[in-house]
Amino acid sequence: MASKTKEKVNFGLKPIIVIGAGHAGMQFVSHLVDKEPGVRIILIDGHEEWPYYKPALSKEFLANRHFQIQDIRAPAWFQRHGVMFLRGVRLRSIDTKFQVAYLDNGKHVLYSRLILATGLQRRVPDIPGLDLKGVTQLQTRADAEAFRRWVNPLVYPVILGGGLKGVEAATALSRLSRKVTIIESGPCLLGGRVSPLVSELCRERLERSGCRIYLNTTITQVVGDAHIRAVELDNGERLRAEALIVATGAELDTRIAEEAGIACDDGILVDGAMRTSAPKVYAIGDCARYNSARYGRSIRLESIQNANDTAVCAVAAVRGETANYNATSWFWSEVGGFRLQICGLRDNAKRFQIVGDRERCRFSAFHFAGDELVAVESVNDERMHFLARCFFDLGRLPSEDDVVMGRAHLQARYNAWREEARAKA
Repeated sequence: MASKTKEKVNFGLKPIIVIGAGHAGMQFVSHLVDKEPGVRIILIDGHEEWPYYKPALSKEFLANRHFQIQDIRAPAWFQRHGVMFLRGVRLRSIDTKFQVAYLDNGKHVLYSRLILATGLQRRVPDIPGLDLKGVTQLQTRADAEAFRRWVNPLVYPVILGGGLKGVEAATALSRLSRKVTIIESGPCLLGGRVSPLVSELCRERLERSGCRIYLNTTITQVVGDAHIRAVELDNGERLRAEALIVATGAELDTRIAEEAGIACDDGILVDGAMRTSAPKVYAIGDCARYNSARYGRSIRLESIQNANDTAVCAVAAVRGETANYNATSWFWSEVGGFRLQICGLRDNAKRFQIVGDRERCRFSAFHFAGDELVAVESVNDERMHFLARCFFDLGRLPSEDDVVMGRAHLQARYNAWREEARAKA
């Protein structure tokens, strides 16, 4: 979609309603109250808890029993800024003509702007026994706290799903010398999120730490009394298991948006200012799909960076400023005992060049589609990751020949291009 015309800031008596108190929704609310003190905001979320940093649930929280997850904003912050927070309440339907949001508690609220930050819903496989004690999807702080109590040096934890969340959890538990097993239905770890190079490195590092990995395998049944005791695999094997994390991914739920007549296609379709096809309705974060001028196609990103950046863009649009989302895609994680940082999208890449020391696990892989650099994966190589992001943000990308010439040349090339850009500004 093309970005629509600029709006004049005039919220009137109706509040701005934000659906979803995850990273995208909270970033929108935080940024808006900084820019528009006194603006009326109602934040609505289906969970009873105050918003907190959920990515830590599968990382530091599992690895360190003393680690405490921080709230994104304390309850006092909501009171200080006059933000009404309705917890344990879900959106039931939307009337885009009369600008009404209907809630599952039987009430309805009128809005001046509606921000959909609904994120993703956890995918639950149809496997008998997932209701046993000791099984968790690691969705909430309470889930993670319970799992941390279950796991001790004598317990055999199993993780169903070798995607990002599953591998993060395995990495964290391996640090505690737990005998972790990963069951992954696909042919590799981390799916299409990383290159085969990084996927294989992650597998090798996890196996070296004592982790067992089953690929092209799934669980057919969870066995136990009141508590999980074992899992049965589709290859006929039975594994001891006193704790199970179900990390089988997440999926979109755009039903409410579709029923309201809002255009959707593997996400809620938005323009460069995060506006949906319905007037006064915006979508941000994991649920939003936009046409990217940078990548030349329609994309939907699932990352904290994307949640934050789309929220900031939507705030600008709501305030009547010119907004056109074109941020560089990047994310980071701790997997297999190393720090992984990725800049760009490598899904159509055909070849790569390595800069750094692959044997010592400190390198960056520059991925090319044709002659164009499309992504950089950095393993324990933070400086190169930030340099790669600088290239993408500048809009000038090094060639394959530049990459072959190494770190010093890449830094010099960026410095020269940056000075050229400054001179033209």
